[in-house]
Amino acid sequence: MPSELFKNGEQGAWYDPSDLGTLFQDAAGTTPVTADGDPVGLMLDKSGNGNHASQSVSASRPIYRTDGVLHWLEVDGVDDSLVIPVATQGGATDNNFAASASLATRGFYVFGTSSDGGFLLLPGETGARSAVNVGGAKIVGATTGLYASGTALVSSAQSDITTGFIDLNLSTGYYDSLSFAPGPKSAPANAALFQRGGQVTTNNFGGKFYGLLLVNRLAATTERSQVEQYLASKSGVTL
Repeated sequence: MPSELFKNGEQGAWYDPSDLGTLFQDAAGTTPVTADGDPVGLMLDKSGNGNHASQSVSASRPIYRTDGVLHWLEVDGVDDSLVIPVATQGGATDNNFAASASLATRGFYVFGTSSDGGFLLLPGETGARSAVNVGGAKIVGATTGLYASGTALVSSAQSDITTGFIDLNLSTGYYDSLSFAPGPKSAPANAALFQRGGQVTTNNFGGKFYGLLLVNRLAATTERSQVEQYLASKSGVTL
């Protein structure tokens, strides 16, 4: 289970739209999400760290959707977002592991800040590109042909500040890695899910969000595989 990533009190976050007990229509968490079509103003963090994602503006809330089997947040690609605490992204000296499941129809899917701050995993620029970025060191997948627009995708990445290494793995079979100078990177700032770094209003993520895990440590090979399998089951992806 993904909860094992946080068993020693590691910082990070776990967002799971399939767990209705974590979804509320308002940012204050007073009105539960109960049915397909309800807005989501609060998504609780299941990691135990209390890094809940919220949206106080009603027009900018994603929508909970289900087909009776799968569950996701429908994001409009315009102004939908959920604000996440800075703690989810770690500090300038943290190693990180992240994994997510999404189906992109347009734009970036972002948790992080600018191009040189935070830890970013971006599946789905125009449905055909992925990237992982930490402190300006980044891997950018091919801009075309990496995967088809509207394809459900499981992505995972690691950032090792200590040795200077990042990698990116996609459920389509794409893998890449990059070495960079070890040492502290730009410290992250507060950010929003689904917006391009929170500071750019174009190329925001549009599509389906099935889940995200982010922990401020490296994951063992077995852990990574288990998390990818878990997210695949949540998004209908076959690994």
